[in-house]
Amino acid sequence: MVQVAWTLVQARTEGRVPDVAETLVVFRERQGDGSWKHDYLLSNASLLTPVEEFARVFKVQHRIEECLQRAKGEAGLAC
Repeated sequence: MVQVAWTLVQARTEGRVPDVAETLVVFRERQGDGSWKHDYLLSNASLLTPVEEFARVFKVQHRIEECLQRAKGEAGLAC
């Protein structure tokens, strides 16, 4: 189960506030042991982007990262 919340923010970059607001999306995902894992992303996607699209991209991103870590381990490159 994944829960998603979002809001508009103006995050500072190198001490400056940008002219355009970004979307802060916070994810809460229930783990197999019943605990919750929290994660977030900052996006400059259109304000019309549905929250479901953020959730889809979030899930795919983590799957890709897991595959890369596994491949590095199999190749002997894991730290």
